[in-house]
This record gives sequence, C-alpha cells and structure tokens, in this order.
Amino acid sequence: MSWLGLAIGLLVLGTAVTFAQTNVVIERLNLEPSEIRFLVKHPVAGSTNFTVQGSTNFGVWSGIPGATVTVLGNGRIELRLPRPVEPRRFFRVLATLSTNDVDADGLPTEVELAFGTNPNLVDTDGDGFSDGLEIVAGTDPLNPNSFPTQSNLPVASFTNSVSLATEGAGSLAVTVTFDRPFFGNLFYSVNPRSSAKGGTNYQTLPGFVSVAGTSVQIVVTPINDLVVRPESMVLLDLNGMAGYRIGIRSSHVVRIADDDAYWSGTLKDKYAERNFRLRLSRSNNVTQACFVAGQGFDGLPVLNTNAPGSSVSEGIIPVGCAEAIVHADSAAFFSISSPPLPAGNGGIFAANVSLARTFDLVCVATNSAHVISPAMFVGTYTERIGISNTTGSYLDRTNTGTLVLVRDLPTRPANTNGVVLP
Repeated sequence: MSWLGLAIGLLVLGTAVTFAQTNVVIERLNLEPSEIRFLVKHPVAGSTNFTVQGSTNFGVWSGIPGATVTVLGNGRIELRLPRPVEPRRFFRVLATLSTNDVDADGLPTEVELAFGTNPNLVDTDGDGFSDGLEIVAGTDPLNPNSFPTQSNLPVASFTNSVSLATEGAGSLAVTVTFDRPFFGNLFYSVNPRSSAKGGTNYQTLPGFVSVAGTSVQIVVTPINDLVVRPESMVLLDLNGMAGYRIGIRSSHVVRIADDDAYWSGTLKDKYAERNFRLRLSRSNNVTQACFVAGQGFDGLPVLNTNAPGSSVSEGIIPVGCAEAIVHADSAAFFSISSPPLPAGNGGIFAANVSLARTFDLVCVATNSAHVISPAMFVGTYTERIGISNTTGSYLDRTNTGTLVLVRDLPTRPANTNGVVLP
C-alpha cells in the first residue's frame, strides 16, 4: 500500500500558517474556537481513504481523534479537526492510493501517469532522487536540474540508543524515524567494534531496509542455540546515501542476552547444606540440563593450579557433565532428574558394594513455598542413595529438603573503543 502526504497545516499561538506539499493548494482556512477547517485541492485522482495525523516536532506523528476528511469532488477535500491545546501543532493528511507501484518509488502507476513520470523507473529524470521523493520535496521529477537540496532532505534517526534482544524471545525491531516521508532504501552497517558476530550471535543483517513513509524497522534476530555465551552487543550505524540525511542519533546498540546459562544450586536439609552446578540450555522449546563439576565443565573461571580437587564445584557431582532428564521446564512447573551418580561404597560392612545417588529437583508455581522466575528457582529436592539398579536394599535411603537455583549473571559486553553502555 502506498501513501502520499497531501497537506500540512501549522498552528502558532492561535494564528494559522499553512503550506502545502505535492502541489497541493489550500484554498480556504477557517480557524474557529473549537475547530479548524481546510478546503484543499489536490492533484491525486481517485483517493478515497485518508488518515489525519498530528505532531509537535515533525518527528513523531499520531492520529488525531475526531478529525474527518470529506471528498467533495473536483479534486477537493475538506479537512476538519479539533483545535489543539498546544501552542504549536503540525498536521498532515495521508491518502491511500494504490498497491500498483511497479518501480517501488512510492508513487502508484496511476499517479505517475498523472505527473508524466515513468511508472517503470524509480528515477525518471536520472538525477539520483526517486520520483516519489521529488514529489514529496516539491521538485520536478522530470527535470534533472531540479532535485532536493540537502536542507530539504528527510532526516533519519534512531528513536533510542540502546535496546535488549534475548535469545529465544524472538526478533527485536529497532525503529528509525524520518522527519518527513521518504521512499527508498535506508542503508546501515554493523560497526566493527561490535562484540556480537553475525551468523553466530544473530542472523546476518542485509545492510538496508525499504522505507515508504516516516518510519522503518531494522529487525535483529538472535540465534537460538544451546551454547552458553556471555552477553554481547551489535552496534548499528546509519549510513548516509542520496535522498536522506543522518540525524544526531545515528548509532544504536543492541545488547544480545543468552537464554542458556549456568546455575548455582544449593540443597538444604536439617543437617547440612551442599552446593552444585547446573547448566540449562534452551532452544525452540527444548531444554537440555546437565549437572557439571570441575575445571572446564562448570562455567567457573579456571583456577591457576593443577592440584587435585582445585575446582570449587567438585563435590557431590563428579567431575564432568552428567546429562539430566528434563521432565518439565515452564513458568508453572520445573522438574529434572539426575542420572545415577557415584556415591562411594557401602562402608565398613559393604566396602565392595558401589552406591549410586540420584537427585529429583522440583518447583511448582502453585506451591506457595516455591518460586519460578527467569533468575531463580526455589523448590524441593529428593535424594536417593542405594545400590545401582537395585531396590529394597538395606543400604538404600532417601533424603528430602529445600532446593535453591540461582542463574549466573551474564558477563556484560566489553566496553572498548569508546562504546559505553548505560
């Protein structure tokens, strides 16, 4: 669907000052105590669907409740809108024209035929500016010596400086706005100072996006994998090209947070408190869990020593990665079980009997004593120790208690080369 700005009015301290776009003629203006009325003649035949928007700064536009547009015939429309309370208020009318825009220059074929431009060429006169942009800027799309100057080109800016994209939460739309309509491609680049890598942390970006109006979105999609990574960032820069200028906010930082993480666990009963490490990896509604211990497995910094047992995670979990069984992982129910883990032997009376330990970890949101959140689980655990693959032995025993799992805080992106995050 193509849009064309038809008319803009400016109200300054009760005095109406009007001007027109796209060869629009404002034939009459009535400034009344509660209403403003415009009679506008416009050159676009066949327009029947209009939208009225208002702005106080030419940057952010929104619909005006109560505004009406009436088609009077003979290429004229009447615009009626409530008188604003702001001392300065800008108005614009957008008309739905047609989806028949073969060359994608913002002008439907029927409009191009009315202006005499080529409906199959983006830039009929070859001066480097699209036909749609020239119409909006008020220059002649048929004269190569008539083209927008730098001062009347649309200005493109990011709406904010920093945003957060989380792996597994879908795509993030980064908005760029123009201070007036623009039709064409907006070009951008990924700054080499970015710590995030295209194809690894996020889907590779094309470097441009098509614009037809006053805003556009650059979509950043984190890659949802099963690898635990520190938080990274991608720094986007707007690139200046023919047809638009770059505003003050020309850069944007997207922080990319991982949904895969290491967790610190604590098991508490009336006799003792024991710690362990758990790795949870999530991708496309699939969760993998692994009880981990030892240097290079537990996600903790490797200690500068080769002494046995130097890792703070070694204990009830043997060194390595013990794949767990995930029964449920949702906002309402979390339940996993460990595989059988070595638990020593039967002691003085059964020294040759190997024992196995298993853990069942459960959190239920409907239980008032339990907590399920993105950064913490509080629930219960059941520990079973006995002879492997055997039940009913006098060596078997069961222990229960309180479970607490806390997600490790992600490492923030490195602030290098002057990139500073709030």
